[in-house]
Amino acid sequence: MDRETLINKVSEALYEDRGIIFVGSGVSFPSINVDWFNLLDPFAKDLGIELDKNYDDLPLIAQFIVNEYTGNRGPLLNVISKIF
Repeated sequence: MDRETLINKVSEALYEDRGIIFVGSGVSFPSINVDWFNLLDPFAKDLGIELDKNYDDLPLIAQFIVNEYTGNRGPLLNVISKIF
């Protein structure tokens, strides 16, 4: 399918309420300049963890941080809400 056909089909589906647009989490990065690593690094350092943004499973680290706060997501959510 060529680009013009794709654009027309997606536009038509959206206009007729038959489609959705999925935007990945990276789309906001240029405007807020925060990624998983920069979000989690201060929490990790408080827990004595040195993160490597190229190799660590950052969503798993986020869960570990929540677990270390006895299941309380509040501190992490508080930082996220201040960013947005």
